[in-house]
Formats: sequence, C-alpha cells, structure tokens
Amino acid sequence: TGGGPEAYSPEGVNQFKLDDFLLPYKQTAHLCKMKWHEPIVLYGARKRSQEDIQQHALELKTRILTLLKESNHGTP
Repeated sequence: TGGGPEAYSPEGVNQFKLDDFLLPYKQTAHLCKMKWHEPIVLYGARKRSQEDIQQHALELKTRILTLLKESNHGTP
C-alpha cells in the first residue's frame, strides 16, 4: 500500500480497514468457488527500503509457488 497501517483504519486517511477494500474481491472469489487467501501486505511501500521490497517479493514468490504446487497445475 502507499500508506502505513494507521492509514487503513476508521481514523486514518483511507477511513476503512484494508479488509473492507478487499470485500468485493472476497465475494467474487466465493461466488466463483475459489479459495480466498489473505493478502501479503507491504504497508508504506513507497517509503520502504529496497531490502524490504525484495523480502516482500520473495514472500509473494514463495506463496505463488506453494499454491501452484498445491493446485497440481504446474511444477515450480
């Protein structure tokens, strides 16, 4: 996200929790009989170090490869 975790609260600049923004996507996944996975969030991305961003990218890569393996749709 562009802001820190505090930006995603009723008192924050975005006025809602991040989860509230994701509700349409969760509902779409439900209607399509897809399994919803909680997001891996990097708050305040534009102010994070290159190391933090690379670590986050590694977490995303690991999740994607794990999901691919679990789905039997491909071999990582």
